[in-house]
Amino acid sequence: MEQGALIAMSGGVDSSVAAYLMLREGWRCVGATMRLYRNEDLGLGLAFDRPMYVCGKDMARNTVTLGPAEALYRRAITVGDVNWIAFPALAAPHRAAVQTRYHQTPQMALLEPRPDGCVRVTFDEPVRAAAPGQAAVFYDGDLVLGGGTIRPPVSEKN
Repeated sequence: MEQGALIAMSGGVDSSVAAYLMLREGWRCVGATMRLYRNEDLGLGLAFDRPMYVCGKDMARNTVTLGPAEALYRRAITVGDVNWIAFPALAAPHRAAVQTRYHQTPQMALLEPRPDGCVRVTFDEPVRAAAPGQAAVFYDGDLVLGGGTIRPPVSEKN
């Protein structure tokens, strides 16, 4: 297995570890390191000062990006490979409830069609851990409008 690196939200490389243990975004990282401290019983140790989570991964660069819990929240996502059930295609912006995780309550959002066939989803309130590769399902009450696969963000500001 190739070696990976954990990347802090600041962009700095903090240690080279087996990043493959954290394959899915949103998993809590345990035992990874970032902040120095001294403990005479343990010698020089490294630890986070709070729980850290996988916020992104770049398989081409073989890196995993870590951040605090608040970094898991996203206001907008792009959904591709969309399958519409209620109508042939999304022709204009449409409000709908969107569910991105199995146990999550659907959240209200604006769906906007893009020229490439994808849908830009802008949530009324940021949602936690809407990760690339997961499904996003669009609802109007109990009616399923359609759904697709969450795409990786084009930028970290997405």
